[in-house]
Amino acid sequence: MRTRTMRALLWKDFRINRMILIVGAVLWLVPYIFTLKIEAISSGSSSPGYIEALAHGSLASMFASMLAVALLGSNAFSSERVSRSAAFLAYLPPSRATVLISKTISTIMPCVLIFGVNLLVLVILHATGHWQPRDIWIIASIPPTALSVFGVAWAVGSLLKSPAIACCCGIATPIAISMAVGYYLAGLGPNFPFHAYCITALTMGVLSFFGGSLCYLRANPDV
Repeated sequence: MRTRTMRALLWKDFRINRMILIVGAVLWLVPYIFTLKIEAISSGSSSPGYIEALAHGSLASMFASMLAVALLGSNAFSSERVSRSAAFLAYLPPSRATVLISKTISTIMPCVLIFGVNLLVLVILHATGHWQPRDIWIIASIPPTALSVFGVAWAVGSLLKSPAIACCCGIATPIAISMAVGYYLAGLGPNFPFHAYCITALTMGVLSFFGGSLCYLRANPDV
């Protein structure tokens, strides 16, 4: 019974997010097409050039996919607040904890898939000796950035009815963190601001995720 209920909830959440998943697929694929097309125009059929373009496409894809991450996080709760289905779900057999687990799985799975595939491309290119990252800090900053975007969008979406506001808050979070770190910590050495950014983004993402989840569990379903 629990398995059937969870399956039904997951299917419902994936249906709610289907347009976002389509947008995410486009944002994942277009940077690859764009960078490979530019490489084809500029250098013909050079194999090293295409490998470099593939790596750049992977990096561009991960940054472009931040929008999909923000949309998934913001839409988890706020979309049901708008449609009033959150109040309806509260009086059905599944507990709010079960609904929360379903929302977590249905939103995190696509994010893991998007970034997992892109990182796998970079790992394969690097392991085979075809590509050496010039700025490793760019790659290292992607996970904390994605987590901060998702966590804040998730938390704001649990409080507001507007997915757009929650999405914008998620996108603005790493920008605000980088500006604050750059302004206040720029004079403390070349590596300290980067480390501070990663720690701050990770902390904010985790706290926002758990805070938003707690708000959802304790919220009045009729609000």
